[in-house]
Amino acid sequence: MVSILLFETGFLAKQYDIITKLTKTTKSVLITVGVSLCVSIISTLLNTKVNMFHTQYGNVLLYLAGALSGTYIVFCIAILTEKSRFIKKPFIFYGVNTFPILEFHTYPVFWLITAFVNKFNLSSENIFIKNTEGIIYTIIALLILTPVILLLNRYLPWFVGKRRESK
Repeated sequence: MVSILLFETGFLAKQYDIITKLTKTTKSVLITVGVSLCVSIISTLLNTKVNMFHTQYGNVLLYLAGALSGTYIVFCIAILTEKSRFIKKPFIFYGVNTFPILEFHTYPVFWLITAFVNKFNLSSENIFIKNTEGIIYTIIALLILTPVILLLNRYLPWFVGKRRESK
């Protein structure tokens, strides 16, 4: 239910062009990103552990505040890096291939990520590690899923919603 709320919020933000309105000037971007970063950090520190798979959100208002502010930060980073092809290319690749990522990130990849995090003792109560654990999980999952995405796109394009191109 919460993910549908976040999805609908993104849909409405796109429909009413809210991101463009908030990012008209560099000053407005810096101010809104600064506020969003503060909200995101504070909500992360005050909330308990969040696990969408097990529908554990802690305080839902803190979760939503952190989720929306974090999403806004990602949008602003995307807008600011849009001119750089080096940074833009991976975003396009993973954005186009979101469906396979959503299909395979939970079960097949989770045990590999957990093994990696445990091997290097990255899971701790250290505030820096606690706040970056999700980023670490995401990067590792994307690295593990990249060959899977390439194989699916090449040999099973219908599986990811694409039509096989005629040669």
